[in-house]
Amino acid sequence: RTWMAALNIVFLVCYTLECAVRVFVQRKEWFAHGLNYVDAMVVLLGAVDLIMNANGSRHFNMLRLFRLVRIVLLLKAVRWAPALWSMVSGLVGALHAMSWGLILVVLLL
Repeated sequence: RTWMAALNIVFLVCYTLECAVRVFVQRKEWFAHGLNYVDAMVVLLGAVDLIMNANGSRHFNMLRLFRLVRIVLLLKAVRWAPALWSMVSGLVGALHAMSWGLILVVLLL
């Protein structure tokens, strides 16, 4: 559990720095793109989640759902690396085929 908490902090710091750098570089243009607001909301809710978990509060477990949004943001960055994108899309295709195989095995048993 401790390595996952540390990894969560590392990702939160990376997303925070990325968001801050984009605000600094884009300035007024940053407000014109809707995904920037999503990025900022993910960073803000991640920080709130981290603070609440540090205080021992378990009432904000719904905020953990916003971690899924981070995966979408990560996939947005993966598209910039063609080799990595082809590897991820191949993995998704393989998972799709394996799920159908699992359904067939369950139906046959």
